[in-house]
Parts: sequence; structure tokens; C-alpha cells
Amino acid sequence: MGVLYLSTARVAFCSDGPLSYEAGGGDRTEWSYYKVAIPLHRLRAASASASKLNPAEKFIQLVSVDRHEFWFMGFVNYDGAVAHLQEALSGFRNLQA
Repeated sequence: MGVLYLSTARVAFCSDGPLSYEAGGGDRTEWSYYKVAIPLHRLRAASASASKLNPAEKFIQLVSVDRHEFWFMGFVNYDGAVAHLQEALSGFRNLQA
């Protein structure tokens, strides 16, 4: 779980809690927050999606220009999140034209 941020320049995500990983050759465990920041000019698409088995389970897929996929779910306002992401991408592309 975490927070998805949207600005006029990028989309970013930060996890609510730290994730553990093995460090030092596996002899100790360290903790870090999961963070991703993607400049809008590096995004190809923001798409709405839903599970075929459970249509109430809705996702947002972000695809980068180099075809990396990022999937997000569990939005408080799913329709608003989709609309704002698509609007941000569209607005950014219009500014670039």
C-alpha cells in the first residue's frame, strides 16, 4: 500500500511502510520504502482495467515509452484517479506539441 502522486511533471509512488530485503550477502535484513518516479514525457499510456473474475477489482496500468508496466489498485476514488492521470498525460503532450 502507498500513495500515488501526480504533478504537472511526473507520476510518483511511495509505499506506506518499508519493505525488507537481504543485505551484506544475506547476513542482515535492511528496510527501505518502495519509491518510483516517472516523468510524464516517459509515459506512453494510463489505462483503466478490471479483473475478469472480479469486476469490482479495478486497476490502473501505466506503460512507459520503453514498455515497462506499472499496475496500481485500491484507489479511494478510482474514476477520478484514472481521469486525472489521463488528463495529465494529454495535457503534457499538448504542451509539447
